[in-house]
Amino acid sequence: MPSIPLIAPNPPRFSALADELAAIEQRGIFSNGGPAVRAFEAAAVAQLFGGKGDCLAVGNATLGLILALRHAAGPRLRPGALALVPAFTFAATAQAVEWAGLTPLIHDVDPQTWASDPQVEERLLVRHGARVAAIVPYAAFGRSLDLDRYAWLARRYGVAVVIDAAASLGSCDAGGQNFGAGAPFAVVYSMHATKTFATGEGGLIHSGNTDLIAALRRMSNFGFGAARAAELPGLNAKLSEVGGVLAMAKLAELDAVCSHRAALADAYHAALDRLGPGFAAQAPMAAGRQAFQFWSLLLPAHLAAHRPALIAALAQRGVGAGHYFSPHLGMQPWFRDHALIEPVPVSDDLAARVLSLPITDGMSLADVDTVIEQLVAAIAAVTPGADGRPKGDKQTMPPCAMFETVLIGGGPAGTAMLTAASKQNRLGVLAEGLAVVEQGPALGRGELGQYAIRSDSTAETFLSAVKDNAHSELAALIDHPVGMTMAGHIGALGAPLVEAGDLLAVTGDRLRDVALAHGASVLTGHAALRAQRESDGRWRTTVRDGAGQTRDLLSRHIVLATGGYQCPQAVHAAPLAGGTLGDIAGKRLVLSDAFLRLGGMDALRQRLAARSNPHSAPRIAIVGGSTSALAAAVLLLKADPALSLG
Repeated sequence: MPSIPLIAPNPPRFSALADELAAIEQRGIFSNGGPAVRAFEAAAVAQLFGGKGDCLAVGNATLGLILALRHAAGPRLRPGALALVPAFTFAATAQAVEWAGLTPLIHDVDPQTWASDPQVEERLLVRHGARVAAIVPYAAFGRSLDLDRYAWLARRYGVAVVIDAAASLGSCDAGGQNFGAGAPFAVVYSMHATKTFATGEGGLIHSGNTDLIAALRRMSNFGFGAARAAELPGLNAKLSEVGGVLAMAKLAELDAVCSHRAALADAYHAALDRLGPGFAAQAPMAAGRQAFQFWSLLLPAHLAAHRPALIAALAQRGVGAGHYFSPHLGMQPWFRDHALIEPVPVSDDLAARVLSLPITDGMSLADVDTVIEQLVAAIAAVTPGADGRPKGDKQTMPPCAMFETVLIGGGPAGTAMLTAASKQNRLGVLAEGLAVVEQGPALGRGELGQYAIRSDSTAETFLSAVKDNAHSELAALIDHPVGMTMAGHIGALGAPLVEAGDLLAVTGDRLRDVALAHGASVLTGHAALRAQRESDGRWRTTVRDGAGQTRDLLSRHIVLATGGYQCPQAVHAAPLAGGTLGDIAGKRLVLSDAFLRLGGMDALRQRLAARSNPHSAPRIAIVGGSTSALAAAVLLLKADPALSLG
């Protein structure tokens, strides 16, 4: 029977460091940046980072993140300030954000790299604008990130960047320099006993900006300056001298440790086909070396529900296994109550399917073969079906289902009905025979949060949906970050729709949970194709899921809440002055829906700059007199910088 643990801590042995420890006793300096810690910092700069910038050793990586975030986001700190955090990371990333005074905005990751999705990041930066004080990307499982891109984002959006590189000490580029070398912002690494760079407890902050490291050094010592008086926000984050000795010893063996672990990871990749179809792994780095704490793969969808049984079966066979990071941040109770959480379908999938396998200093390539053999045996044990699926587990979506009510549209209009029921403590009764069909990934926000204008409704109106709600999980949103942000607009004429969308999104999540608990079917990611009345008076609604499969929903009642849509064809065909609006305006026509959205003003500026005489006062005609027309006029008149309207 093999004995291969998932994690086998291998810090330097105290017994081999007797002379170094005796030197600490002789000096009588045990902390406060003594010679052992300073020597390690200097050696790390030289050996890992090519002599670029500087390093600061700290008590642990979480303290390092808190310091770096507090310093970087300091000028941007204000009530409701946000920090972008990927869902697929360890809790410490988001906890550090909160301790630094920011609210985590948890978002999805890329399905190949498992790191922050670049398109999602930029979409959130556009949507929330100056509210985003910081971006905190996580280098997933030691995989390097594009730091040049983050430097560009910092310049483009005026946002702070702090990199959580907890598992990345030992990850290097093709030239052998550690990931993060010379970065203009703080990159924070862990030296925890379970990491590849294993000491006992500790962290390291690196930056190419030596002034930044100098400021963080003062902050790590209570913010003291030369006069031993606090000049900066601070705490005690110093690494002890014993920690410095351990770190120096580990530094000497790091390259050999990482190279060995990388070879084990290569062996896992090569053996992936032996597991059968449907298994996948994190995309490897294009160049350089990734530091591996363990090796993670994705189970096929049909095995996901059997992951606990697989882990137990592997344990019986002497192989340790786990599931990092499952649950992801968006699933964890604290962050559900204290963070903003975007729809995260990729992270949901990763968390459901990830399986982590051993990579330790003591393993051999033969041990990788053993792990794979035992995993194949474990799969066979929990999935006795001939096709690799557990017997009796072939679930198919029924072609037709019966409901009391089908609600088509889960945006602001659709969830308003659910909110009204919850205020009367009747949501449970409604949910018993309810199906909600929403083509987006979640209930609540719809398209509302995509607009760069204020609402017609007051902040008090939005808050009335949750204040004193009969369901405690909804009533608690008054004290949630989204509720407190909305409360800041009480007494004003409306609220920014972006912030209203945040409140509706969290409210939608809570309404979904209550409805599901009372028997409702919530079909997000489904499009309603058609609805028709049957001869017996019932409604037949045909819906299609993301995979293209269709099914019918029968119901006594149907509620249409699909939201508004500005049809370009109808706008172009609108009669005007003996012709059509499209014929008269031609390419000059801008739809109000596009202009009122986030980025609409920037698009208009580009259009005006492309005129033959961009310096003359532009002439703008608003066709129509609706609320959208007035909102467009306000947006034009309040543009910053102002338009030269003459």
